[in-house]
Amino acid sequence: MKNVWVVNQYINVPGDCGSLRHYSLAKYLQNYDYKCTLITSSVEHSRNKQRVNKNKFKNLNNVKILWLKTFKWSRGKNILRVFGMIEFMLKIIFFLPFMNIEKPDVIVGTSPNLFAAFGAAIISLFYKVPFVLEIRDLWPESLVQLKAFRKKSIFYLILKKIEAFLLFNAKKIIVVFEGGIEYYKSMGVKDSKLFYLPNGIDMKDRFYKIKETINSPFQLFYLGSIGYPNAVDKIIKSFHELNLQGFNKDKIVLSVYGDGPLKKKMIELSSKLGVDNVVFKKAIPNIDLLKECDNADGFIFAMLDLPKIYNHGISFNKIFEYLSLSKPIVYNSYSSFNPIVFSKAGIESKSLSEKDFAEAIKYLINLPIDERNHLTKRGFEYVLKNHSYDYLAFKLEKILSDLTRNKTLSKSIIF
Repeated sequence: MKNVWVVNQYINVPGDCGSLRHYSLAKYLQNYDYKCTLITSSVEHSRNKQRVNKNKFKNLNNVKILWLKTFKWSRGKNILRVFGMIEFMLKIIFFLPFMNIEKPDVIVGTSPNLFAAFGAAIISLFYKVPFVLEIRDLWPESLVQLKAFRKKSIFYLILKKIEAFLLFNAKKIIVVFEGGIEYYKSMGVKDSKLFYLPNGIDMKDRFYKIKETINSPFQLFYLGSIGYPNAVDKIIKSFHELNLQGFNKDKIVLSVYGDGPLKKKMIELSSKLGVDNVVFKKAIPNIDLLKECDNADGFIFAMLDLPKIYNHGISFNKIFEYLSLSKPIVYNSYSSFNPIVFSKAGIESKSLSEKDFAEAIKYLINLPIDERNHLTKRGFEYVLKNHSYDYLAFKLEKILSDLTRNKTLSKSIIF
């Protein structure tokens, strides 16, 4: 079997909150004679909590997970988060080669944390195996657009140097947003190195459900991070607009499941506006997601207008969760590549303004049940066909096959 290491500071496994991208891909890669070791931090990113108190191996469905013990840095200050990224990178470079772990045939380093990907690239040189770069966000450009730091700052220049090193040394480059191929080609990366492998969902336990009744009050859910790009403030203001129009907690309730750097501010905003039908809850562990979301009548999704990053596509994990859960979606879009648009499974707000969002929400509330079911069926069938992780693992195997085949042939020649 071919041995693949996947290095990412924020890999989730069943029981965590957030996407199971790498775990799911690793699970299904076993069908193609691969075994995977996922190498990640001891700190779960979504809830910023320690999962283990020391370096620890675990085996889940024949997928090996190695948690490297790191400090739990505060998420309130960007500089402390950077220290956490550097700490993980140093653990990869200076600790990993001396641990009792089977040598890889290929190493995949993934962003958005370019420091972790840099550490993966360095140890690929140590083991003399191919390095594959997976790009899940346009760092450092995304950080500039999200106002984490200014362009041309020292940190920006450092990340640009790291990015150039990774792009040059990677044998193959995987991007999760559809327009990423053209973006990196414009930077001089050869087309033959670039591959598109989007985010998805493990559809093994997902089944299409016809909605026969609607809750009273109507239950709208938001899942995921509460940060700057998620425009949760616009969603809250749209509920304030609905309140002014008589849509109070007796008619509709929004449940916000998630954590993030702006959660406290969003709670304060709701209180300031007197919006009592917006309820903030903890992030849902992925093993409880199906049961909890069965109570929802619909989902909501918002995004800021950030053309320098979103014009190349979006890869929000919540989109694929929403589509797989047989619920209609209220959303706005500033991207040419949006799975909700492609699947025709949602109700699009004309803009990000609270009045337009309020109108879109009212449209969903009043939508006849058969039209709702048409929306949800299209969404479910779209994600099943295009974003199921067993299908994406098949595509990933094709990307890795040349690298691992050459390695296998060289071994057979030697022996």
